[in-house]
Amino acid sequence: MTLHEAPRPHPVVRPGPGAGAGRRPGAEGGAPAAAQQRLEAMDRPLKRPVWKGAAAWTGLAALCAAVIVLAATRFDWSDDRVIQVARADVVLDRVRLGPFQPVLHATGQVKPRTSVALQNSISGRVDAVHVKPGDRVSAGKLLFELSNPETEMSFFTLEVQVAEQLNALTQREQSLERGRQEDELEVLRLTNEIAELRIQLERRRQLLTRGHDKPFEVDALMRQQTHLGAVLEMRVGMLKSRIQWQGDQAQQARTLSGNLMRNLETARASLDALNIRATMDGTLSDFSVKRGEVVERGANLVTLFELGTPIIEAEVDELYLDRLSIGDEASWRDGGGGWRALRVRRILPEVIDGKITLEMDFVDAPPDGLVHGQRLDIQIRTRALAEDVLILANGGFLAQTGGNWVFVLDEASGRATRVPVEILATTRDEVALKTGPAPGSAVVVSSYLGLAEADYLRIE
Repeated sequence: MTLHEAPRPHPVVRPGPGAGAGRRPGAEGGAPAAAQQRLEAMDRPLKRPVWKGAAAWTGLAALCAAVIVLAATRFDWSDDRVIQVARADVVLDRVRLGPFQPVLHATGQVKPRTSVALQNSISGRVDAVHVKPGDRVSAGKLLFELSNPETEMSFFTLEVQVAEQLNALTQREQSLERGRQEDELEVLRLTNEIAELRIQLERRRQLLTRGHDKPFEVDALMRQQTHLGAVLEMRVGMLKSRIQWQGDQAQQARTLSGNLMRNLETARASLDALNIRATMDGTLSDFSVKRGEVVERGANLVTLFELGTPIIEAEVDELYLDRLSIGDEASWRDGGGGWRALRVRRILPEVIDGKITLEMDFVDAPPDGLVHGQRLDIQIRTRALAEDVLILANGGFLAQTGGNWVFVLDEASGRATRVPVEILATTRDEVALKTGPAPGSAVVVSSYLGLAEADYLRIE
């Protein structure tokens, strides 16, 4: 490569022989020659020193080397995905090894110790509402009146049928009683008649021994007595059978009558179930029952509760079920910011949506002014883990990693790499790790939003 291209020389007209004869040297004949020399000097290429070209190439090479070194330090030319992050944009925490006693944070709710949900056993239309939310009521107080034409008609129809059947049973019992009385009268008549025959026969026999009576008449009396005795015996047997049968019939009638009356009471109870009454003394919760609306069977119309000494309910993750027990200490934040003592009284066994429910008692007398449904900040102290574990501050990184890995910073190079972890437990403030970085490692605990796809972070 040439730095300059020499221009083509201009043609020069040289003087012919003797052209300058008779002229003085240095006069008119010497001027063209001087001009020609000046033109040739201007057209001659300039030669650069060799040492100046070598210095230029050396400087250019040094500049390229500096650019390459800078790029190598600023960028990772491997296939891994690297994201550069400012140090001020991340939060770091050092892993520490120690005992982990989780303090669970939850939102508790004031609940009554005793409460009853009032439901309607029969669907119907609301005809009257006699109370309003928050009313204090006594047991038996009529709260709502419902109506159901089908139930009412069924009750009245059954009531008529029961009355007719009871009337028929009464008439049947009266008929059986009359038959029994007639049999008893017949037995009594036969007994008296036989007694009279016995007396008459005794007298006739005395007369016969004296010869004052006829033998065939006495024999006739004896045959009549024997006949009446047989008839009496038959009547007595019939009477006993009738009495036994009548007793059986009366028992069946009483059983049928009792069944009919129970059916009638059931129908009456169904009719009375349309009137919703308070089952105990207490306060009514909020409700939305309005006159004229139709409520289906089993609907929760209102809750009746007796606040008295309330309890606190809180939901926690089922992960802590094996580290919670009745009697564990807890606390709640009062209006002044202080913490007051609670104690776990009951752990409900059901797991709903990954949560378990705890019931807690106030250790001291609850403050005045607590209302049903009020929410409180709760802390629950669980049993410490049996062994020391790796502990890390809780942060936004869990949302993007699912607790499966973290970025661990090499503070010498500013490079943060992925390290897999296994979580034992979490609280609002801390995370317990079963496996993870060594104690003392610096971990990025802030949110990984926009960083989760990176293989490395370069933190400066």
